[in-house]
Order: sequence, then C-alpha cells, then structure tokens
Amino acid sequence: MMFLDKTPFGAGAARVSLTAHYTSYVWFRNQLSHQAFVTPYGQLSYYSLLPLMWLCKNILGLADFETMLLQRHVIIDHLLEKAVAESGIRQVFELASGFSPRGFRFM
Repeated sequence: MMFLDKTPFGAGAARVSLTAHYTSYVWFRNQLSHQAFVTPYGQLSYYSLLPLMWLCKNILGLADFETMLLQRHVIIDHLLEKAVAESGIRQVFELASGFSPRGFRFM
C-alpha cells in the first residue's frame, strides 16, 4: 500500500484498488465508460496484462479478465435496467464501486 501513497494520484487513490483502475480502463476501451474514469494506473495495468490475457484466450482457450469483466458489467446493467423499468426503482446505491461509470451513465 505504501507504493500507492507515493504515486501522483495522492492519498485519495490509496483507497481505490488496482483492480478498480484496471476495470475502469477495460470499460473505457469497450465504450462502457467515460474518459474521466481512466487513470494512468488503469492503462498501465491493462497493457501490462495484455500478454497474459492473450495467452489465456489464444493458447489456453480460457476466458480472459477483459471478457469476464465485460460480461459481468453488461449483465448487471441489464438487470438494473429491467428492475427500473418493471419495478419503478428510482435509486440504486452501489457499494465498493471503485471507478464504476454506472451511476454516471444511469443519471
């Protein structure tokens, strides 16, 4: 955690996990998020993991992180949209959301 405290993001970024940075960049690359949610950490982690993701997908025949994150995101959005349309839900509280663009997109 000390590494995060010494980054240009300041002390506030220490509260956001590396996976949140990575996920936000995946969403942005796939047009599910806004540029405002992109961080240098997210870009660095994404491009650092590309060789491993390529190996998983093309050699091992496994789903990579990006595919799994996108599937999860689309499913959650679908369920949320359905709940709003069918149940009249007007507020959603997203816990541990990191850099999730969901609130930004749904407002």
